[in-house]
Amino acid sequence: MHAKIALTHGAGTAAGTAAFAFGPGYRPNETMTFVGSDAAGLAVAMTVDAAGSLANLAVLAAAAQVRMSFSFLAEF
Repeated sequence: MHAKIALTHGAGTAAGTAAFAFGPGYRPNETMTFVGSDAAGLAVAMTVDAAGSLANLAVLAAAAQVRMSFSFLAEF
């Protein structure tokens, strides 16, 4: 599965906050970590777990814009 995302957080976002979840059949079999960047060019790490939840690993500032693309083998 290949995903390309662009997220904008309206307020400061705590680490571990789920942004959204991939549906059944579009999830990895194990937790995977991916790195993208914010609007300032700083690295932002996010995880996708086996339940499909996409979450940030660190606190995101208010109005943070995150862009990344990633691929993983989806569940069967």
